[in-house]
Amino acid sequence: AMEKLKAEAEAARPDRERMIAYVRQCIDGLPQCNTTIGQHMRIDVDESLKALLAGWTVEVQEAA
Repeated sequence: AMEKLKAEAEAARPDRERMIAYVRQCIDGLPQCNTTIGQHMRIDVDESLKALLAGWTVEVQEAA
């Protein structure tokens, strides 16, 4: 079962790298906001996307 999981993780590597790159691009491209509400929204998106990356990184390490 472990071998199958490793093979699947390896097969998913290009997809994972593409998705991680896309999320980083989204973080880099977050628009600046001039209002308090906009700035709070921006922080929420930034934190959520970074949490997503952190979760994926943990998954990658567990699968490796």
